[in-house]
Amino acid sequence: MPGANRRDTEEKRLLNHAADKEQNKLTGRSNHAGNLSQSEKKLQEAICVLLVELCERFTFFGIVCNMILFCTVKLGYRNYQAAIVNMCFVGTSMLTPVLVGWLAECLVGRIKLVCICMFLHFLGR
Repeated sequence: MPGANRRDTEEKRLLNHAADKEQNKLTGRSNHAGNLSQSEKKLQEAICVLLVELCERFTFFGIVCNMILFCTVKLGYRNYQAAIVNMCFVGTSMLTPVLVGWLAECLVGRIKLVCICMFLHFLGR
């Protein structure tokens, strides 16, 4: 009875597929190739962006808080000179994203500017 076996396996396959669909609706996840639902992807992306921003803020404030001390003790600047250097760094770090964004949108193009910045980054190493 090969026809009956084939029919039984076909019914089992359809039942398993229907059960998978029902489970996916309940959990909100897709079972195919480990894909996440759209809302889970967005949540994961948001968490990654927030973590990158947190690390960037830690780095920025770590540099700013220690810059005056470094300039006065190690470089021998006076207090007002160290404060000027610190404020120039803060101003530059705040204005650079705005200027680079304008440059990317209006003059150069986003992809070309990313390539230029990568080249400058590796040139400075």
